[in-house]
Amino acid sequence: MGKMILILSLFLVSLSAGAYTKLDGVVVNEEGKAVNKIPMRLNGEIKNKKTNAKGAFKFKKVFEGDTLMVFPADGLVAKIPLRELPKMTIYMGVNALRMEYDGEGTTATIMYEEYKPVEFDPNVLTRDQIRRFETSDLIETLRGRIAGLIIDEDENGPVARMRGVTSSTNFEPLFVVDGVKYNSLMDVNNSVNIETVERIEVLKDGSAYGMDGANGAIIITTKR
Repeated sequence: MGKMILILSLFLVSLSAGAYTKLDGVVVNEEGKAVNKIPMRLNGEIKNKKTNAKGAFKFKKVFEGDTLMVFPADGLVAKIPLRELPKMTIYMGVNALRMEYDGEGTTATIMYEEYKPVEFDPNVLTRDQIRRFETSDLIETLRGRIAGLIIDEDENGPVARMRGVTSSTNFEPLFVVDGVKYNSLMDVNNSVNIETVERIEVLKDGSAYGMDGANGAIIITTKR
């Protein structure tokens, strides 16, 4: 009985760790009128969303610890720590915004900060990006998400290859997980739990690994 309770507890902990909720909100000015086309995004996302003509916005997947980044003007950002509440109203001011969780009466003032755009690397997947994919394994995570990396099928199952890179009969790139080398997508997929992956970097030039990297290299970093 004790073992059953322990197993159930561990299951619930793991379930809640990957849980997410949705967020609805509206952006208005200090007079309460809707503000259209305000850019915003969740931390870790690449593309901005914009409020509609009614000032409304919606995010379908908000994870614990997420931050909503609101851009009131070029070069400025307000960073709002998010909670598991269904809706918020954002009042835009000149130097700060005021955020109110609907139905709770809790408000907070957040000053604007200087913002320097971050250049995203198309060959890198971060933990924030990976968890939003909601994929069950490495193969699903890589498929169609990095330009030039192709996941094909052969008689043995899924295989990876770099477009335009084939220098040997074994055309798969080298996989390196925390310094450990794997020679096939299937091998590394069977060895890696996607929930532990912090970063995936695809190197079309794997020469740093000698002949092993002749077909490119995929470097995977996990939680230690």
